[in-house]
Amino acid sequence: MIVERHVSPDGVLAFIVEQLDGGDTLLGFEQSAWHTHPNLLDREHNITDEAATRAYIDRLLHSVSVIGIRRKDEAIVEVWIMDDPAFEADTFAEGETLEMRHWDGRLWSI
Repeated sequence: MIVERHVSPDGVLAFIVEQLDGGDTLLGFEQSAWHTHPNLLDREHNITDEAATRAYIDRLLHSVSVIGIRRKDEAIVEVWIMDDPAFEADTFAEGETLEMRHWDGRLWSI
């Protein structure tokens, strides 16, 4: 069940928080199979999964996080929140393009 759905201001991306039967939570984009889980998020000591999830979503929605959008022939192949944009800048194959941007649509640059 989708418990949160956020659409980027330009309408290109939709980020969802999904609660699965059995209690697992998935965080990801509707346009991609990429996802993460609250227990995998970076956090300070003694921070709960809920607090880490909220901070992760807030960084995304406030355009702090960098989003990678890999396309082939203009179609979105994968969307993810980048851990290290400078390192991941070449994570595309021949015939693909990589857009690195923020939630608000601003392009990311080094």
